[in-house]
Amino acid sequence: IKIDVKSTKPKSVWAVVDLREFNRRRCDAYVWVKVGLPLNHLARPIFEWIRNKNLAEIERAVPSLSELTAQIEGFAYREDVEKWAEFRRGETVFDPDKPSKKLFTAKTDNKAHPISKLRKSSGEWSELIRKMVSA
Repeated sequence: IKIDVKSTKPKSVWAVVDLREFNRRRCDAYVWVKVGLPLNHLARPIFEWIRNKNLAEIERAVPSLSELTAQIEGFAYREDVEKWAEFRRGETVFDPDKPSKKLFTAKTDNKAHPISKLRKSSGEWSELIRKMVSA
């Protein structure tokens, strides 16, 4: 079976699938992983030219990416995602636990579901593994 692994930020509360991707690329299941990258991980390429000028203090200021954290949060089958809420581009996305709290504005059309409600029991993981092995 085809599985798509989705990475998201550590504080994300929504499992999101781009609607165009969902409709164009058929996956049987989606797995969400929260990945903890340092906030300045994008600074490394920007500062490359500075490093070449031997500015040692900048080199020390950019952290190493050798230690990252990642946590598998759960998964959903395609049939699950088909039933999820849709957020259209430009719509405000709210906190699923505190609907009065605005989180962000959707940049694309998406299917979304609270990460806390993904499949994650040992029985559900075993079922997914069985499907992978028998495919």
